[in-house]
Amino acid sequence: MPIESVLFSEYGLLYRRVCGIISIEEIEADNVSLFANPDYIPGTNVIIDENRVMDFDFGFKEMFDFVERANARLCARERPVHICFVGDRIMGRSVAKMFKAFSEAGDSVMTVHTEMDIEEALTFLDVPLFVLQQTACCNIPMSIKCAPDVPCHLPRCAGLEQVS
Repeated sequence: MPIESVLFSEYGLLYRRVCGIISIEEIEADNVSLFANPDYIPGTNVIIDENRVMDFDFGFKEMFDFVERANARLCARERPVHICFVGDRIMGRSVAKMFKAFSEAGDSVMTVHTEMDIEEALTFLDVPLFVLQQTACCNIPMSIKCAPDVPCHLPRCAGLEQVS
């Protein structure tokens, strides 16, 4: 699965890790699934971890349309949301900036943040670092690594190694 989503309701956080080659259809399907989840509260802040993305299979028009649909879903619920894109690859940062530009072009309830690492995003969102450390231990590129004996709650991306 190219998108793994873990909801931390008690912290008002949705953590999404994207890996491999990702299409707009896969992102849309994950969003539809998320909004159908009874535990999800629209307006939950999001960290999108793009550190494992190999490529994006969409262009400007697809991203623009997706941002409009995402904003419409959130506006219907009148809840603002902070979306933090994290990743150190130029391609991921470029897509994050495109998402940010499209969300700022209209009347959006999304505030998009780019150029962050996971620790900065967690601090910005006032979520303790241990939340991801204890529960999402696979391949989290944090300076504070998970203990090897902590069970992983995320399915592994094919071909990616476990953080030790």
